[in-house]
Amino acid sequence: MNLRLLQEEHDFRSGDSVIVIERQYPHNSYEGIIYTIIHLPANKTFYKDIYVPYFYVKFSDDIYAKILKRGWEILYQGKQKVVGNIILSPENNMIEKIYEQRDFSSAEYEIKLEYINGILIWREGYEIKNI
Repeated sequence: MNLRLLQEEHDFRSGDSVIVIERQYPHNSYEGIIYTIIHLPANKTFYKDIYVPYFYVKFSDDIYAKILKRGWEILYQGKQKVVGNIILSPENNMIEKIYEQRDFSSAEYEIKLEYINGILIWREGYEIKNI
C-alpha cells in the first residue's frame, strides 16, 4: 500500500468534473463526477489509525461497462456495497445485469446500475485530475 499516493493533498469537492487515469496504463482515462469523498482508515487492519480520502466517482453507463469489476466497492443508494458478477450484453458490451456480493452469503443479489451513486477510485491505482 502506497500511503504517499493515498494521502496526497487535493482540492476536490463533491460535484467536481474529473478525469481518472490508470497509473499502470496512462492511455486509459475516464471522465466522471465526484459523488462524494469520505475519510476512512487506509486499511482496517494495518493502518486503522491513518485516515485517507476515499473518492467515489460517478460515471456514465458506457464507462461503467469498461471500468467496473467484480470486487470493486461502490456506493449504492448511499450505502457501501461490493460488486459481484457483471453480465455484459453480447450485442453492445453494455452492462445487462449487475450483482452485489454479501459478506456472509454465497448468494448474490441483483442491483440496478442506475442506483449506483459512484465507485471507489483508489489513488494507488488511479490518478484523479480536475477537468
